[in-house]
This record gives sequence, C-alpha cells and structure tokens, in this order.
Amino acid sequence: MLKRVVLKFLPLIWFFSTSYSYGSTVHFVTENLPPFQFSKNGELAGGAMVELVDALIKHTGIEATIDSYAWARAYSYAIHQPNTVIFSIRRTASRENLFVWLGHLYTLKTQIAVLKRRTDIKLNKLKDVNNYSIGAVRGDYDQLLIQNLGIDEKMYLGVTYKELWMMLKLGRIDSLMTNPQTAKMVMADLKIDKSEIVFPFEFNHSEDHLYIAANKQTDSIILDKLRLGLITLKKNGIYQKILEKWELIP
Repeated sequence: MLKRVVLKFLPLIWFFSTSYSYGSTVHFVTENLPPFQFSKNGELAGGAMVELVDALIKHTGIEATIDSYAWARAYSYAIHQPNTVIFSIRRTASRENLFVWLGHLYTLKTQIAVLKRRTDIKLNKLKDVNNYSIGAVRGDYDQLLIQNLGIDEKMYLGVTYKELWMMLKLGRIDSLMTNPQTAKMVMADLKIDKSEIVFPFEFNHSEDHLYIAANKQTDSIILDKLRLGLITLKKNGIYQKILEKWELIP
C-alpha cells in the first residue's frame, strides 16, 4: 500500500564554488530531468521546460544560451554567476534567499521506487529504508530529503536519473527517489514495464514545486522581462499547450 509522508521544510544550504564567468548574455542552466528537460549524447535535446524557456527567450527578445550540466554544477553557476538563470529548481526554505524567484513551473510528487519482484525488500515504515540501498542524484533535492529524513545510511549518489534507474533494473541498488513524470519517461527509455515497479512511499510536502530562478546579481531589467514574460506565456495559453504536449496536465 502506498504510504504518504507529510514533511516540513528542509533547513539545509548547499554551497558550490566555480570560476566560470559568462559575459552579458543570459545563461540559462539546467539538469537532465525528463520530461522537463533532457539530454542526449551530452547535449541538451529538449523537454517541456526547455520549450517554455525557448518561448520565454523569444517573447522577451533577450540574448541567451541554454546549457545542461550535472545538477551540482548548474546550481553552482546559478549561485555564483550574474545573469545566470536556473530551471527547473525546487523552491525550498534553505534556498529562498539565495535566488530571485521568477515564477512557478510545475509541481512534482516525490516517490520511492522499488522493483516489484524484490519481495525480500520490506518497507512497512519509512525507517525501514535504512535496511536497503537507495539512490538519488548527487547534489539534488532528493539527496537532501533522504538525509533530512534520516534514511541515508545506505544512500548511493548518481549523476542522472537514467543511471539510477539502470542500476535499479540491474539490482545494483534496492530503491531510488523519483517522481511520476520522470519515472514514466526513463522507464520507457530503458524498457522497464510499469508492472515491474512499485512505489511504497509518496511524500507530500510544500517543497515539491519547480521554479525558474535567477542569480541575485542579475540585471533588474532582465529579471522584470523574464518575470512578466512568464506571466504572459501562462495567460496566452502557450504554457498550457506545452504541458498538454508533454502530457503534464495534473
């Protein structure tokens, strides 16, 4: 039976250092989080929020680039480099004062996934997770969540969700942190049938909202253009059409 866990905010702040610099062009950074944004052969290939950001750039007329990195690196750029905008990032209490928050993109539902055939895994309560290995993306919110819940005794950190799902499929980890949208796309890519997976825990909390956010030293004119542009794209139906295309309507 699916168990729902209600959580409070996570009082942790992660800092990363970098020497990267990027002129006056707005640098959008993101990670591989299908179907919101995904990469192929190391290059950003598409995704719902990539399409939204493309539309936002076109609407505002700003000069911009979009790059995908491992999450820790993307987060570091957004923290330290002016005119850097990051998506899709969870808006948490620990991050609240680190960025300028430009707008809400989507709301996730965090889950733990386990292979159905692994009848040896007994997860009757959350603390039981400590008896088994659990995977999360390094530097991502899921890692912080596992640590704050105290279920990190056998935590494995990967670079991408696809890596974690492959390790789950091969039995190299016992469980992983995911969400329904990412799970659906990665499972299809790896040819994992939905009947093979169970989700014993689901987390209900206020920090599962994906946002677009900017470095605090970003030009105020750019910030206003992006903030108002996103509002316009939601009002004129473009945002809704993108969600429909990617089957992300709640």
